[in-house]
Amino acid sequence: MGLETAAAIGVGAQAAGSVVSFAQSVKQSRLEEEAIARSKEFMANARKKAEKDLYAGLNVSTEAYDAAFDNNLQAQTQNIQALQEGDPRNLAAGVGAVQQYANANAESTRLSLQKDLESNAKMKADSATAVDQDLKAMYLGRSKDAEKRAKDAAMASASAISQSISGIGGAVGTQGSLAPLFGEGFWR
Repeated sequence: MGLETAAAIGVGAQAAGSVVSFAQSVKQSRLEEEAIARSKEFMANARKKAEKDLYAGLNVSTEAYDAAFDNNLQAQTQNIQALQEGDPRNLAAGVGAVQQYANANAESTRLSLQKDLESNAKMKADSATAVDQDLKAMYLGRSKDAEKRAKDAAMASASAISQSISGIGGAVGTQGSLAPLFGEGFWR
């Protein structure tokens, strides 16, 4: 009877090992699903932060340039008034010089404004490009991570299933090899 009990315990242990291996396979699948859900949440948060372009709303303040244009116009007006109050012969020659100076000053202010506007546009374009590059890197990393997780999960699942099948096969093999010891009626 001791041999029969040992054989039954051996078959039961192998069957139990198979059940544990199947349970481990299910547990690994659940862990993978939880990891994927957490990864998606982290990726959504990271994407929100990466898409936020802090430079998009920045603009060049034109107040200083507007004031420079106004000051130039006032200076031009004052200079012409001063010329009108003086000698009439100097008026004709002086107006041309005042106009030439005012035009040069206005052109200098306009070029400075244009340079600042172009710098602002370039800064925004560079920032948008950096955001785009960050998002591409995130998606590439996410893709590689997903591939690795899928491969690891498939290997863990295959290993657990293989152990389960081996356990079942071992139990069946043990039971089959013990059949001659107990006779035909024992296993039915």
